[in-house]
Amino acid sequence: MHPMCLRFEWRKCLPKLKSFGFKPVLAKSLVLLLLLPLACWAQAQSAVEPDQGQAAQRTWKICLGEVSIPPFLNDGSGAPGLSEQLLLDSARLLGLHLEFHRFPGRRCRLLLKSGEMHAMAMAPTPENLAQWQFPLHDGGVDAAKRVVRLSLVGIKRSDADFDWDGKTLQDPASQLRVGGALAGRMVASDILKKLGLKVDGESRSTRQLMLKLQARRIDLAILFREELPEALSVPAAAGLSMLSRPLLATDIYLVSPVELPAARQEQLEALWEQLAKRRELSQYKPR
Repeated sequence: MHPMCLRFEWRKCLPKLKSFGFKPVLAKSLVLLLLLPLACWAQAQSAVEPDQGQAAQRTWKICLGEVSIPPFLNDGSGAPGLSEQLLLDSARLLGLHLEFHRFPGRRCRLLLKSGEMHAMAMAPTPENLAQWQFPLHDGGVDAAKRVVRLSLVGIKRSDADFDWDGKTLQDPASQLRVGGALAGRMVASDILKKLGLKVDGESRSTRQLMLKLQARRIDLAILFREELPEALSVPAAAGLSMLSRPLLATDIYLVSPVELPAARQEQLEALWEQLAKRRELSQYKPR
Protein backbone atom coordinates (compact mmCIF):
# COMPACT_ATOMS: atom_id res chain seq x y z
CA MET A 1 0.00 0.00 0.00
CA HIS A 2 1.35 3.43 -0.91
CA PRO A 3 1.99 5.89 2.01
CA MET A 4 -0.64 8.27 0.60
CA CYS A 5 -3.20 5.49 1.04
CA LEU A 6 -2.02 4.85 4.57
CA ARG A 7 -2.55 8.49 5.53
CA PHE A 8 -6.13 8.11 4.36
CA GLU A 9 -6.90 4.70 5.83
CA TRP A 10 -5.81 5.39 9.42
CA ARG A 11 -8.79 7.72 9.92
CA LYS A 12 -11.14 4.77 9.34
CA CYS A 13 -9.58 2.97 12.30
CA LEU A 14 -10.25 5.76 14.83
CA PRO A 15 -14.01 5.11 15.40
CA LYS A 16 -13.31 1.44 16.13
CA LEU A 17 -10.59 2.29 18.65
CA LYS A 18 -12.77 4.96 20.28
CA SER A 19 -15.49 2.34 20.73
CA PHE A 20 -13.03 0.36 22.87
CA GLY A 21 -12.60 3.35 25.16
CA PHE A 22 -9.43 4.84 23.70
CA LYS A 23 -9.19 8.63 23.83
CA PRO A 24 -8.94 10.30 20.39
CA VAL A 25 -5.31 11.40 20.84
CA LEU A 26 -4.22 7.98 22.09
CA ALA A 27 -6.20 6.21 19.34
CA LYS A 28 -4.53 8.30 16.67
CA SER A 29 -1.09 7.61 18.16
CA LEU A 30 -1.72 3.84 18.22
CA VAL A 31 -2.88 3.78 14.61
CA LEU A 32 0.13 5.75 13.41
CA LEU A 33 2.48 3.59 15.46
CA LEU A 34 1.07 0.43 13.89
CA LEU A 35 1.00 1.73 10.34
CA LEU A 36 4.35 3.56 10.31
CA PRO A 37 6.47 0.41 9.66
CA LEU A 38 4.13 -0.61 6.85
CA ALA A 39 4.33 2.87 5.37
CA CYS A 40 8.14 2.75 5.41
CA TRP A 41 8.12 -0.69 3.77
CA ALA A 42 5.76 0.51 1.04
CA GLN A 43 7.93 3.53 0.35
CA ALA A 44 11.03 1.33 0.11
CA GLN A 45 9.26 -1.03 -2.30
CA SER A 46 8.21 1.84 -4.52
CA ALA A 47 11.89 2.76 -4.85
CA VAL A 48 13.17 -0.82 -5.35
CA GLU A 49 10.68 -2.08 -7.94
CA PRO A 50 11.62 0.43 -10.68
CA ASP A 51 15.30 -0.42 -10.14
CA GLN A 52 14.55 -4.13 -10.55
CA GLY A 53 12.61 -3.42 -13.72
CA GLN A 54 15.46 -1.38 -15.17
CA ALA A 55 17.93 -4.16 -14.32
CA ALA A 56 15.78 -6.73 -16.12
CA GLN A 57 15.64 -4.51 -19.20
CA ARG A 58 19.45 -4.36 -19.27
CA THR A 59 19.96 -8.10 -18.73
CA TRP A 60 20.54 -10.32 -21.76
CA LYS A 61 20.05 -14.08 -21.56
CA ILE A 62 22.41 -15.66 -24.09
CA CYS A 63 22.04 -19.28 -25.19
CA LEU A 64 25.38 -20.77 -26.24
CA GLY A 65 24.25 -24.32 -26.85
CA GLU A 66 25.81 -27.41 -25.36
CA VAL A 67 29.10 -26.98 -27.17
CA SER A 68 32.64 -26.53 -25.91
CA ILE A 69 35.21 -25.06 -28.31
CA PRO A 70 38.26 -24.17 -26.20
CA PRO A 71 39.75 -21.68 -25.90
CA PHE A 72 36.82 -19.65 -27.27
CA LEU A 73 33.80 -21.33 -25.65
CA ASN A 74 34.00 -23.39 -22.48
CA ASP A 75 31.38 -25.72 -21.08
CA GLY A 76 30.40 -23.37 -18.25
CA SER A 77 32.16 -25.31 -15.51
CA GLY A 78 35.22 -23.06 -15.31
CA ALA A 79 36.47 -19.67 -16.40
CA PRO A 80 34.79 -18.10 -19.45
CA GLY A 81 36.33 -18.82 -22.84
CA LEU A 82 37.92 -16.01 -24.85
CA SER A 83 34.76 -15.30 -26.84
CA GLU A 84 32.60 -15.45 -23.72
CA GLN A 85 34.90 -12.94 -22.02
CA LEU A 86 34.73 -10.70 -25.10
CA LEU A 87 30.94 -10.68 -24.85
CA LEU A 88 30.98 -10.02 -21.11
CA ASP A 89 33.45 -7.15 -21.37
CA SER A 90 31.65 -5.55 -24.33
CA ALA A 91 28.33 -5.71 -22.48
CA ARG A 92 29.78 -4.29 -19.27
CA LEU A 93 31.07 -1.22 -21.10
CA LEU A 94 27.47 -0.58 -22.18
CA GLY A 95 26.04 -1.11 -18.71
CA LEU A 96 24.51 -4.44 -19.75
CA HIS A 97 24.54 -7.72 -17.85
CA LEU A 98 24.87 -11.06 -19.68
CA GLU A 99 23.66 -14.44 -18.45
CA PHE A 100 25.00 -17.46 -20.34
CA HIS A 101 22.72 -20.49 -20.61
CA ARG A 102 23.54 -23.85 -22.15
CA PHE A 103 20.87 -26.02 -23.72
CA PRO A 104 20.76 -28.23 -26.82
CA GLY A 105 20.69 -26.16 -29.99
CA ARG A 106 17.07 -26.94 -30.86
CA ARG A 107 15.90 -25.92 -27.40
CA CYS A 108 17.93 -22.69 -27.64
CA ARG A 109 16.04 -21.80 -30.80
CA LEU A 110 12.68 -22.53 -29.19
CA LEU A 111 13.57 -20.41 -26.15
CA LEU A 112 14.71 -17.61 -28.45
CA LYS A 113 11.43 -17.71 -30.35
CA SER A 114 9.40 -17.69 -27.13
CA GLY A 115 11.31 -14.71 -25.73
CA GLU A 116 12.76 -16.64 -22.77
CA MET A 117 16.23 -16.09 -24.28
CA HIS A 118 17.31 -12.84 -25.89
CA ALA A 119 20.18 -13.93 -28.16
CA MET A 120 22.16 -16.92 -29.38
CA ALA A 121 25.52 -17.62 -31.01
CA MET A 122 25.06 -18.76 -34.64
CA ALA A 123 26.79 -19.14 -37.98
CA PRO A 124 25.22 -17.36 -40.99
CA THR A 125 23.87 -20.45 -42.74
CA PRO A 126 21.05 -19.82 -45.26
CA GLU A 127 18.53 -21.28 -42.80
CA ASN A 128 19.75 -19.06 -39.94
CA LEU A 129 19.85 -15.93 -42.11
CA ALA A 130 16.22 -16.48 -43.05
CA GLN A 131 15.05 -16.71 -39.43
CA TRP A 132 17.25 -14.50 -37.26
CA GLN A 133 18.71 -11.02 -37.10
CA PHE A 134 22.41 -10.77 -38.00
CA PRO A 135 24.48 -7.57 -38.22
CA LEU A 136 24.31 -6.44 -41.85
CA HIS A 137 26.38 -4.14 -44.06
CA ASP A 138 26.08 -3.42 -47.80
CA GLY A 139 23.54 -6.18 -48.31
CA GLY A 140 25.52 -8.88 -46.54
CA VAL A 141 26.52 -10.01 -43.07
CA ASP A 142 28.96 -7.59 -41.43
CA ALA A 143 31.98 -9.78 -40.67
CA ALA A 144 33.55 -6.98 -38.61
CA LYS A 145 30.86 -7.57 -35.96
CA ARG A 146 31.42 -11.30 -35.56
CA VAL A 147 32.19 -12.87 -32.22
CA VAL A 148 34.78 -15.33 -33.51
CA ARG A 149 35.96 -17.03 -36.72
CA LEU A 150 36.25 -20.81 -36.65
CA SER A 151 37.56 -23.37 -39.16
CA LEU A 152 35.82 -26.65 -39.90
CA VAL A 153 38.12 -29.58 -40.65
CA GLY A 154 37.61 -33.19 -41.60
CA ILE A 155 39.11 -36.26 -39.91
CA LYS A 156 39.31 -39.61 -41.69
CA ARG A 157 40.90 -42.98 -41.01
CA SER A 158 44.47 -43.06 -42.25
CA ASP A 159 43.72 -45.95 -44.61
CA ALA A 160 41.02 -43.95 -46.45
CA ASP A 161 42.13 -42.87 -49.96
CA PHE A 162 40.10 -39.67 -50.38
CA ASP A 163 40.96 -36.04 -49.66
CA TRP A 164 39.55 -32.52 -49.97
CA ASP A 165 41.05 -30.19 -52.59
CA GLY A 166 38.94 -27.18 -51.66
CA LYS A 167 36.24 -28.01 -54.21
CA THR A 168 35.55 -31.73 -54.29
CA LEU A 169 35.40 -34.50 -51.73
CA GLN A 170 35.02 -37.96 -53.22
CA ASP A 171 35.44 -41.53 -52.18
CA PRO A 172 36.15 -43.53 -55.33
CA ALA A 173 34.74 -46.68 -53.79
CA SER A 174 31.39 -45.56 -52.38
CA GLN A 175 29.27 -42.72 -51.09
CA LEU A 176 30.92 -41.18 -48.04
CA ARG A 177 29.19 -41.50 -44.70
CA VAL A 178 29.77 -38.20 -42.91
CA GLY A 179 29.38 -37.60 -39.19
CA GLY A 180 29.45 -34.50 -37.07
CA ALA A 181 28.77 -33.25 -33.58
CA LEU A 182 25.77 -30.95 -33.49
CA ALA A 183 27.45 -27.53 -33.80
CA GLY A 184 29.89 -28.52 -36.56
CA ARG A 185 27.26 -30.50 -38.41
CA MET A 186 24.85 -27.56 -38.54
CA VAL A 187 27.54 -25.14 -39.74
CA ALA A 188 28.72 -27.59 -42.43
CA SER A 189 25.23 -28.53 -43.60
CA ASP A 190 25.23 -26.15 -46.57
CA ILE A 191 28.57 -27.24 -48.01
CA LEU A 192 27.71 -30.91 -47.44
CA LYS A 193 24.44 -30.48 -49.36
CA LYS A 194 26.32 -28.89 -52.27
CA LEU A 195 28.65 -31.90 -52.32
CA GLY A 196 25.69 -34.27 -52.28
CA LEU A 197 26.63 -35.64 -48.88
CA LYS A 198 24.38 -36.32 -45.93
CA VAL A 199 25.24 -36.57 -42.28
CA ASP A 200 24.79 -40.09 -41.00
CA GLY A 201 23.23 -39.65 -37.59
CA GLU A 202 24.38 -37.20 -34.95
CA SER A 203 27.01 -37.32 -32.22
CA ARG A 204 26.58 -35.49 -28.93
CA SER A 205 30.30 -35.05 -28.33
CA THR A 206 33.63 -34.96 -30.14
CA ARG A 207 34.73 -38.16 -28.40
CA GLN A 208 31.61 -40.03 -29.49
CA LEU A 209 32.18 -38.81 -33.03
CA MET A 210 35.74 -40.14 -33.09
CA LEU A 211 34.67 -43.50 -31.73
CA LYS A 212 32.13 -43.80 -34.56
CA LEU A 213 34.90 -43.03 -37.06
CA GLN A 214 37.19 -45.66 -35.58
CA ALA A 215 34.37 -48.21 -35.54
CA ARG A 216 33.82 -47.54 -39.29
CA ARG A 217 30.25 -46.38 -38.74
CA ILE A 218 31.20 -43.20 -40.60
CA ASP A 219 33.98 -42.39 -43.08
CA LEU A 220 34.53 -38.71 -42.31
CA ALA A 221 34.10 -36.67 -39.13
CA ILE A 222 33.41 -32.92 -39.34
CA LEU A 223 34.53 -30.78 -36.43
CA PHE A 224 36.01 -27.40 -35.52
CA ARG A 225 39.79 -27.09 -35.66
CA GLU A 226 39.73 -26.08 -32.00
CA GLU A 227 38.25 -29.49 -31.16
CA LEU A 228 41.25 -31.36 -32.57
CA PRO A 229 43.12 -31.81 -29.26
CA GLU A 230 40.08 -33.57 -27.78
CA ALA A 231 39.47 -35.51 -30.99
CA LEU A 232 43.01 -36.84 -31.17
CA SER A 233 43.12 -37.76 -27.49
CA VAL A 234 40.97 -40.86 -28.04
CA PRO A 235 42.69 -44.27 -27.91
CA ALA A 236 44.31 -45.35 -31.19
CA ALA A 237 44.20 -41.79 -32.53
CA ALA A 238 47.35 -42.61 -34.53
CA GLY A 239 45.06 -44.38 -36.99
CA LEU A 240 43.34 -41.09 -37.87
CA SER A 241 44.43 -38.22 -40.11
CA MET A 242 43.15 -34.80 -41.10
CA LEU A 243 42.13 -33.74 -44.61
CA SER A 244 44.72 -31.61 -46.40
CA ARG A 245 42.64 -28.44 -46.27
CA PRO A 246 39.96 -27.03 -43.98
CA LEU A 247 36.44 -27.57 -45.31
CA LEU A 248 35.51 -23.97 -44.62
CA ALA A 249 36.00 -21.02 -42.30
CA THR A 250 32.87 -19.66 -40.68
CA ASP A 251 32.08 -16.65 -38.54
CA ILE A 252 29.95 -16.92 -35.41
CA TYR A 253 27.64 -14.01 -34.54
CA LEU A 254 25.42 -12.94 -31.68
CA VAL A 255 21.92 -12.98 -33.17
CA SER A 256 18.39 -12.18 -32.00
CA PRO A 257 14.84 -12.46 -33.31
CA VAL A 258 14.15 -10.14 -36.24
CA GLU A 259 11.66 -8.01 -34.32
CA LEU A 260 12.85 -6.57 -31.00
CA PRO A 261 11.52 -3.79 -28.75
CA ALA A 262 13.19 -0.50 -29.60
CA ALA A 263 15.31 -0.45 -26.41
CA ARG A 264 16.54 -4.02 -27.00
CA GLN A 265 17.34 -3.26 -30.63
CA GLU A 266 19.44 -0.28 -29.60
CA GLN A 267 21.31 -2.39 -27.05
CA LEU A 268 21.96 -5.16 -29.59
CA GLU A 269 23.38 -2.76 -32.17
CA ALA A 270 25.58 -1.11 -29.53
CA LEU A 271 26.83 -4.55 -28.47
CA TRP A 272 27.70 -5.44 -32.07
CA GLU A 273 29.68 -2.20 -32.31
CA GLN A 274 31.63 -3.01 -29.15
CA LEU A 275 32.43 -6.50 -30.44
CA ALA A 276 33.89 -4.97 -33.60
CA LYS A 277 36.04 -2.58 -31.55
CA ARG A 278 37.35 -5.10 -29.03
CA ARG A 279 37.56 -8.48 -30.79
CA GLU A 280 41.10 -8.03 -32.12
CA LEU A 281 42.56 -6.99 -28.76
CA SER A 282 45.30 -9.32 -27.51
CA GLN A 283 43.38 -10.52 -24.44
CA TYR A 284 40.84 -12.24 -26.70
CA LYS A 285 43.44 -14.06 -28.79
CA PRO A 286 44.75 -17.59 -28.08
CA ARG A 287 48.16 -17.53 -26.47
